[in-house]
Amino acid sequence: RVVFVDHGDEITAVVQLASTGPAEAFSWLVPVPGVPEIDVSSSIVFQRLETATRPQFNLRDVGCTRSPPFQGVDASPSDAGVAQDGGAPVVVVAAGSTGPFDFEVLQRATGSDASNEAVLQWLSDNSYDVTGIGPELIGSYLDAGMNLVGFRLQKNRTVGEIRPITLRYRSDNAMLPIRLTQVATVEDLELTLFVAGPSRAVSTNYPDLELNYTMLN
Repeated sequence: RVVFVDHGDEITAVVQLASTGPAEAFSWLVPVPGVPEIDVSSSIVFQRLETATRPQFNLRDVGCTRSPPFQGVDASPSDAGVAQDGGAPVVVVAAGSTGPFDFEVLQRATGSDASNEAVLQWLSDNSYDVTGIGPELIGSYLDAGMNLVGFRLQKNRTVGEIRPITLRYRSDNAMLPIRLTQVATVEDLELTLFVAGPSRAVSTNYPDLELNYTMLN
């Protein structure tokens, strides 16, 4: 479950995730533009949003008006800067800890040695589980100039201590990396997405589904 908050030229994403594997095997990669501010949040925000937004159907005879949809702008990421090539295919541009997590902000280095295959090998060598992630998949984000934020649980932490993660970064649009998300998850994953902003939000690259509630039996 994800909450996006649109601040205009900045996005705050609160991501709630869960893991059923051993704590020492937990790792999570999320593509973001630039170097985000990283923190942890609470599951309470999702509980309250779920209660406040759960559909309820009551038969009433009222008129209604429809607000114009939010018109998304170009979804290309903001400038992530230029990393210095020190020989490794990946540059760690920021690192730290928050809640039960250690994190690194990873940027593909410049130079001919920083291929998508080399980035995947570096991630594997540094204890990130990249099973099922191919060069083309990781490259679709890196080629767009995005960074990767890598999360791992700290030593002696359990998967039961996983908390929602907050990412705040400069961008005109929010992005849900479902291609990367689908790799290490269940076959049929339910996604719940909340967007808080000045108007209704719609996807810029997927069809917008609108239910005809008057036809529900």
